[in-house]
Amino acid sequence: AQFTVRGSKILADGSRQVPRTALVMGLPPSLDAPLSTAEALTVLHELGHTVHSLLSQTALQHVSGTRGTVDFVEFPSHLFEHFLFEPEFMCAHAIDPKTQKPIPEQLLHDIQHRRKLVGHIEMSNTLLHSLVDHSLYVKPLGSPTIAGMQSAVDASYATLSKEHDLTGAFGNHRLVDFLSPPVPSKFDHLVHYSGTYFCYLLDKALSCHVWDRTFKGDPYNKQAGDRLRNFLELGSSEPRLGAILELTGESAPIGST
Repeated sequence: AQFTVRGSKILADGSRQVPRTALVMGLPPSLDAPLSTAEALTVLHELGHTVHSLLSQTALQHVSGTRGTVDFVEFPSHLFEHFLFEPEFMCAHAIDPKTQKPIPEQLLHDIQHRRKLVGHIEMSNTLLHSLVDHSLYVKPLGSPTIAGMQSAVDASYATLSKEHDLTGAFGNHRLVDFLSPPVPSKFDHLVHYSGTYFCYLLDKALSCHVWDRTFKGDPYNKQAGDRLRNFLELGSSEPRLGAILELTGESAPIGST
């Protein structure tokens, strides 16, 4: 997880307060043990938040870095996830600590293949979690307790099970059962995101759109990197869809505020 310690702001003497942030993570007991694909993806996701915070040069700390609307601040983190599947980047940074050799090409190919193989399942699972999240917050919670939240989630899941009953495609199992419902004790986004978890779907789509037109096949593209840096320096002071789309170097469509 990434935590902002202090944000960027202009001080009374006219100087700027330099941002500080903390990146907290659990590592394998042995330094020689490699990270799993999921762990590496999480590191890059949180690194996106970290870079967003550290590069901010805002005058007010309340809009520094990730201090903004969730749908906007989750974009940089999802964009950074794409580096994990870029061969040039991985060969430079995924180094075996014992042999000092880069990740084998076959292993990199397998990672990319698995991503394509199960990507639709991950997206469907995110969609299910988003639907539960949304249904939970569209009406007042009956009892503001853990048991009350569990009942609300169960009720939301039961409703979705009826609305999205795709029995037949999975034998005797419905699609929602195959994906499994979110458990409150493990799915803490229900608490921290307060009905905005669905924005992950938006940011996944936006990050793919920007990545394919900027860093794909060229992860060290200077022009794209300069645009990204200028974008991140604004922190969350300009949370516009147009600002995100302009990262491609193209003019944002009319109406994309």
